[in-house]
Amino acid sequence: MEEEETLTAEEIKERLYKLFQYYTSFGERNNVGYLKSHRFTKMMVDAEVRDDSLNQSSLDLLFVGELKHSGNLKFDKFLGLLSRTARVKYEQEIVEESEA
Repeated sequence: MEEEETLTAEEIKERLYKLFQYYTSFGERNNVGYLKSHRFTKMMVDAEVRDDSLNQSSLDLLFVGELKHSGNLKFDKFLGLLSRTARVKYEQEIVEESEA
């Protein structure tokens, strides 16, 4: 049985940055600076996060909510978006754990 790899916060951030760069440059090689809504959706579909409880409309609302009129979603905002997405996706499990 393999042991799980333990990562530091910095290592996790580095991996998330590589993921961010992959999806920002997907179909647009020179863009590594900001994520577009349809690429965020693709990321969520690829990661099997999008489902009936977190549908296209929900993802769009989360994305727009994180932009706050800035126009482009840069890496720091992407991290906030991932956090908000996880809270929406796993809200029920979080509530159940806190009640236990």
